Amino acid sequence: MWQIHGRARVLVQKMVDYVIEICKDKKLEMINAVMLPDNFRAIKLFREMGFSIESLEDGTQKATLNLNEEIS
Repeated sequence: MWQIHGRARVLVQKMVDYVIEICKDKKLEMINAVMLPDNFRAIKLFREMGFSIESLEDGTQKATLNLNEEIS
């Protein structure tokens, strides 16, 4: 898994924004991402972008964005 630092954070944020737009265009309702629990920067970034975060049974973290509730 990757950790997000400096300029890479901006790039990752833009990539996630792009994925969100593609999902909206495809009329998808939800986006999920799964991360290792020690990937603090990714978890923080997803949270800041409006994703909810939950811990899964295997210890990984699941980020979920409901596109029906997202404010454009």
